[in-house]
Parts: sequence; structure tokens; C-alpha cells
Amino acid sequence: MAEFKDINKLSFKDLSFAFQGEDDLLENINYTFPENKSLRVVGGTGSGKSTLLKVVAGLLIPTAGDYFINDTSVGHLSFEEFTAFRLRIGYSFEFGGLLNNKTLTENILLPMQYHRTFHVDGGKKRVKELIVRAGLEKTENQRPSMVPGSHRKMTILLRALVLRPQLLILDEPTTGLTSEGKSFLLEVIKEEKKEGRLRHLIFSSNDDRFIEDLAEKNIYLRDKKIISAVEALQGEAV
Repeated sequence: MAEFKDINKLSFKDLSFAFQGEDDLLENINYTFPENKSLRVVGGTGSGKSTLLKVVAGLLIPTAGDYFINDTSVGHLSFEEFTAFRLRIGYSFEFGGLLNNKTLTENILLPMQYHRTFHVDGGKKRVKELIVRAGLEKTENQRPSMVPGSHRKMTILLRALVLRPQLLILDEPTTGLTSEGKSFLLEVIKEEKKEGRLRHLIFSSNDDRFIEDLAEKNIYLRDKKIISAVEALQGEAV
């Protein structure tokens, strides 16, 4: 069974990111993420919100500078070494990949099976609990191509939540959800925060209710950099 490492502190030092042969999407960013906060990433189309979220999730490695979890530079870790942190990270992106040859239940179980973090019975119990609360009982044994888009989106979110992450990264999480699905997502995130399991929530969203209920601080992105709230307001006034 894989070892877990706690995620306490997140920071960027002189961090830049670009896809090969392209201009920087993030450029020379220095930033320490507030601890135990729910943070909303704010920026215009093409500002790099999704890129920043993927760097924080460990899905993209900086092309310059460092991304630190605690005092460890993620870019200097092997795939195996990063696993101890990966077990504490849940993420859901607007276009997340579900395996079409597996049922919704099997897709949600994948992180547990891949990392061997739970015994089979315990894992299935956890997944069943989430499925019932999310209202997916009628489609849990169907494949993604056979269910409504709202069920596919909820499955992606449940897969992000199944390991009870300390760091949760969500890119437009409520897009495509029903009103009931949005209420469930808010409820389970608040529960995880209240119980002290979820330490860092970093998300992008234009959903007023989600923002009002969860966002404790905004991270503003402009011109490939994180800027202050004052700079963001000045930009709006121009």
C-alpha cells in the first residue's frame, strides 16, 4: 500500500511554463498560496487559469523555476517519488477523461485501484456512499457514453473526491451539473473542510453560488503573472 505525505504549503518560485516551441503561458511567478484557504483563480480567456491549475495538480512541470509542495520541488521528483503527494491531490478539469470501457463506478474506483490505497471492500463502500449521495444509483453500472452529460461530469468530480484529498483542484466544476448536483458538491466540499481533511481548495468558476459559498480569496492572473487585487481593480477601471 502506497505511503501518503501531508500537503501543508504550496509555493511558486520564479515559475514559468510553456508548451514546447510556444510562448510562455505563465512567466516568472513568485507566489505562496495561503494555507487552509479556498482560492478562486480569476482571469480572462487565455490568461492561463487552467495551466496554473494543472501545474498545482502536478500534471504540468514548470519549464523554468520551481513549484514547491512543502519544501520539495515537484520538478525534481521522479514519478514514483511524487506518488506520496499525488495520493493527497484530487483534481477535476472541464474536459476530464473517463474510460469508456469501464462503468461509472469503475471509473470512480480507479484512483484506489491504481494506488492500492484501500482494500477492495472498503473502497467499494466509499464509492457507493458517494454515488448514492450524488444521485447516480440508476446509472452507476453504465458506461460514460450511455449516460447524461451531468452524470459524466459528476463521475469526474467523485473520482477527484474519492481519496479524501488534502489539495483539491477544480476547473469550472459546476459546468454541466444539475442544481441538485451543485448542491451536493458544495455540501461534500464543506464537510471535508470542516473535518479538516481538505486543506487547500483551488478552483476556477463563474458560478455565483459556488463562488459566494466557497471563495475566501481570489488569485488574479493577467499577462502571464499573478497580480494583486489592487492591480486587478485598476485594470478594470481602464
